[in-house]
Amino acid sequence: MEIIRKYDNIVKHLEGNRNYHKYFLELLESIQIKRKKDGTHFANKNQTFENATYTGDTKDTVVYPKLEVSGRDENGIWRSYEIQCYFFADELPKDDERRKESVHGLRQTIILTTDEIIEKIEQEKERQKEYIKQYDRQIEESGKIFDLVSEKLEELKTVLFESTKDLREVNSRGEAVFKSSLEYALIDYIKNNL
Repeated sequence: MEIIRKYDNIVKHLEGNRNYHKYFLELLESIQIKRKKDGTHFANKNQTFENATYTGDTKDTVVYPKLEVSGRDENGIWRSYEIQCYFFADELPKDDERRKESVHGLRQTIILTTDEIIEKIEQEKERQKEYIKQYDRQIEESGKIFDLVSEKLEELKTVLFESTKDLREVNSRGEAVFKSSLEYALIDYIKNNL
């Protein structure tokens, strides 16, 4: 019964992580791109992205703009997802005209264009889909792997018990009741080297 509960906890953990990424994918998919009647982007990026907030179009000194989308998940927990809407000039390819040399050791910040932000949203969606696939595969394989690990763990416990049983500490009646220091040290060694 205890083993089933431990396995269920592992699956719950994996499903929780998968659902976390599914919700972020839902948030990203909720972002609507709006354009002017002539099909061009608005100068103010906040007008371009519906269901998301862009910080960086104000006269405030926002050095690192971002696009944030947020909401409550199925458990009522407030979640938010941010996409950084900048990069540093020295990260650009050498032939990019926006690349600038740093001034007095400061890194030049390049703010993404609206098209680059839209592309980044699509990349983030693909990244979340990949995470979801990975968790689905882990959930699918978890039973088989859990059984194998449980079997090997039982073998290891038997070896550990059999090899240290004569070294156990005894109580006043001469009964071996406490694990030996060696046994504790080996258990710690196993935990720390997994």
